[in-house]
Amino acid sequence: MESIIDLLTKFKHFGDQTHSMDHREFARWLLRDSNEPIEQQAEGEVRLEKALIPASIDVQVSYFLARLSSFLDAWVKLSYRDVPLVSIADFSILKTVEELKNPTKKDILARVIIEPSTGIESIKRLTKRGIFKEYNDQEDRRLKRVQLTAKGSDLCATMNRKMTNLGHFLLSALDEQEKRALFPILNKLNNFHQELYDLEDRTDIKKTYNL
Repeated sequence: MESIIDLLTKFKHFGDQTHSMDHREFARWLLRDSNEPIEQQAEGEVRLEKALIPASIDVQVSYFLARLSSFLDAWVKLSYRDVPLVSIADFSILKTVEELKNPTKKDILARVIIEPSTGIESIKRLTKRGIFKEYNDQEDRRLKRVQLTAKGSDLCATMNRKMTNLGHFLLSALDEQEKRALFPILNKLNNFHQELYDLEDRTDIKKTYNL
């Protein structure tokens, strides 16, 4: 935790001094500040890994995962410009309805990693756009079920193509061997966090991991 605070403090000092938020400039600033020899890339760029020398490997990996998440948001917005979805969460909701056929809203929210209020708003928005139709559950009139319309089914086919292309693009810097090596690592992380995310009471998580 101290290493995270130290890195964020240095980033603030960097911003105050340079009025820049550029990570490459931050890398150069850190290396000059620590009097470390600067290791150059072939094209003259500072290796970003060096910028995180003060931090632990956990912080370094988390830093890159956060950046990759931001890149994903940017590429998703670009890819989704011509469809009525606005986020990966929208896509997850769409695919959940396709898979479960006629789930309740509660069923959907249990499957998608999203704040309930945000999920409900997404379902409402997609219903207004004609992607879903809602109807009362036959046994419990208090429950609303969601189903794909014909327009929604067509959108699923479109999104399957888009997400396939997006997946190829996101991993285009890796060869086949690197992709196969990465998959079990990501799968292990996913399973670990899914198990914790499914807990109703997360108090122990906060205490155990010092969050």
